[in-house]
Amino acid sequence: MITETLKDLLLSAIKNAQTAGDLPDFEPPTSIAIETPRNKQHGDYSSNIALTLKKATGINDSRQIAQKIIQHFPTNPHVNKFELAGPGFLNFYL
Repeated sequence: MITETLKDLLLSAIKNAQTAGDLPDFEPPTSIAIETPRNKQHGDYSSNIALTLKKATGINDSRQIAQKIIQHFPTNPHVNKFELAGPGFLNFYL
């Protein structure tokens, strides 16, 4: 299912960012929320993962966390594009 794929990709991006030193070492989350936005202009799916990682990373700016995740997000044929929105949401377009 695509939501599981997106969760796996987000976990990979977090781990890649940690390996590169762009995010500090912390235990990656065991649960990642993937939702369908009400407004289709906000993508096919979205995640608030960057908002939930503020405490674990010690970084108060969730947009900064989201940018690091985007920088290290693996290429996947199902994801056409993704973007940072609002206070740190990640929107995915398939």
